[in-house]
Amino acid sequence: MILKKSKILSMFLIVTLLISVFPCSTFASTTSSLLSDNLLAVNEVNDMISEEQIALHGHIQEIETDELNVLSFRNNDGTTTKYLFSENIRYVNSNGNICDKSNDLFLQEDDSYQNLNNDIRLSFPNDISDGIALSYKDISISMTPRISSSHNKKSVSLAQLVTNGTRISKESVKYVGVFDANSDIIYTPGFSGFKEDIILEQAPKSNKIEFYINTNNSTLNNKGTHIEILDTASDIIGIISPITVISSNNVFSDGSYLVEQLLGTNKNENTYLVTLILDDAYLSYSSVEYPITVDPSIQILSFAGNEKQIYDASLYENFLNLTTGYIQYNNVGYLTNDKYGFSRSIIRFPTLENDIKFKMIPNERLSSVYLYLSCVACTNSTTVYACQYDGVANWLESTITSGYSPNYSTPSTSKVINSGTASSPTQYSFNITSIARNWKTDLATYPNNTVHDIDYGILLRNSNESNKDYGVRFASSDASTGLPYLSYTYTESTTFSVKNVYSNNFLQNVASSNS
Repeated sequence: MILKKSKILSMFLIVTLLISVFPCSTFASTTSSLLSDNLLAVNEVNDMISEEQIALHGHIQEIETDELNVLSFRNNDGTTTKYLFSENIRYVNSNGNICDKSNDLFLQEDDSYQNLNNDIRLSFPNDISDGIALSYKDISISMTPRISSSHNKKSVSLAQLVTNGTRISKESVKYVGVFDANSDIIYTPGFSGFKEDIILEQAPKSNKIEFYINTNNSTLNNKGTHIEILDTASDIIGIISPITVISSNNVFSDGSYLVEQLLGTNKNENTYLVTLILDDAYLSYSSVEYPITVDPSIQILSFAGNEKQIYDASLYENFLNLTTGYIQYNNVGYLTNDKYGFSRSIIRFPTLENDIKFKMIPNERLSSVYLYLSCVACTNSTTVYACQYDGVANWLESTITSGYSPNYSTPSTSKVINSGTASSPTQYSFNITSIARNWKTDLATYPNNTVHDIDYGILLRNSNESNKDYGVRFASSDASTGLPYLSYTYTESTTFSVKNVYSNNFLQNVASSNS
C-alpha cells in the first residue's frame, strides 16, 4: 500500500516534534558529530554547555553515561572532558530512557505554560490566582499569592512569556500587578524547581507578602530564614530558600518567614499561609532605589540520596553568627550594609572528592580543571581570586557560620568580573588546575590530613573588599538557575594509581603510558 504525500508529511512532522520536545538518549546517536576535526554545535549538547566551553575544550563527541549529574565529551586533541554538576541535569523518563532536562516552556490547551522535559514538572497558569504548581513523583506543591480584597483582581495580568537571554534558562513567566498595581512577579524555571522574583516598583504599604501553599504528601518546616519541605518520612526533599532583597542600585537586605498551618482537606494534604517578612526600615531607606526585587526560590532535591554535590557559603566580616549555606548567592566583596561588612565565599566539591576517575588520573595526565560560576550582580569591573581555603576541613552548609576563619593561601587564580545581572547572568570560568593538582598530590601523599586537602575547598575573594561599588554576587548551589559546576580534562591511560588498603596511601612514582 502506498502512503499519500500528506500522510508521509504528517508522520515526518510528528517524529520531528517528538525529537525536539523529548530529547532523550534514544536520539543521542543522531546528534553527536563523529568527525575528529569538527566541533559539536551548541544545539547538539545539553543546555548547560556553552559555545565557549565547546571551543575551549574542543568537544567533538558526547560519551554516553547513565550518571544523571555528569556529562563527558571526547575532544579533538584526544583528551576527554568530564563535567560534574551539583544537581541532576538529566532524568529517566517513563519509558526508562535518559533525557536531557530543559527549561523550555510550552503553551498548553488550558493556556498554562509547562515544562515538558523534566521529571520535576512545573505549571504556570494563565491566571495566577489558580496557583503555580510543582510536582515530583508523589509530591505536589501549589503556591498562590494572597491578594488584598481592596485590590481589583481584574487588573492582575495574565501570564506573559518573556525571554531572559540566557541559554540555561531562556524563558520566564511574568504576572503584572499582582498584590497591587505596582507589584509584579516573574517565575523562572530551573532543573530542580523555580525562581520567584517579586518586583516592587515603589515602597509597599506593608512589609509583609503572603502566599497560600498547598502540599500533598509533604509538609513545611519553618526554620525562620528558610523553609524545609519534608516528605511523609520527615526527610528533607526540598527547600524554599532564604529571602534575598536587592534594590536597583545594588543595596541588599534579607527577610524571614512566618508559616501558619491551616486546615487540610485530608491527611495527605496540607494548607499553609506563608508570610515573607521584609525589613521595614530597609523599605524606607533613602539610599534604596526602587524597583526592588524580593528573591526566594523553591528547589526539589531530586539527586541520589538527596545529597548536594557542591557545597558553598559566604563568610561575612561583621555577622559572625550568620549561617548562609542555603542562600541563593555567593557574595564576594563589600556589601552596602555595614551590618555585614565584606564577604568571602567558600566552595567545597563532594562531587570531585568522590569521583573515582579524578582520583586515579596521574597529575601529568590532568590537563585542566575549571570552576564555572554565574555572576548575577556586578556594579563595576573588579578582580575575583579563587584560592585554596585554609579554614576548616569537611565543613557543612548547615553548620558553618561566618565565625569560621576566612583564611586562604596560594596557589590561586583570578578572573576579571565586569558584567552580570539576575535577568541576564554572565558565566565565568576559573582555571583551578594548580589547586586541584595539589589536592591530588596531597591525597596520595597525606590522605588523612593536610592544609591543601580537597576537603577544605576553595575561597573566593574580591580584590577590593572596602568599596561597596565593587561587590560581586555569584549564583550559589541553592539557586534555581546558573548553579556552579566543575569540569576536568584528562588523557586516558592504561596506568592506574595503586592504593594500599591498610595504610590508605597511594603507591608513588608509577610510570604512565599510552599503550
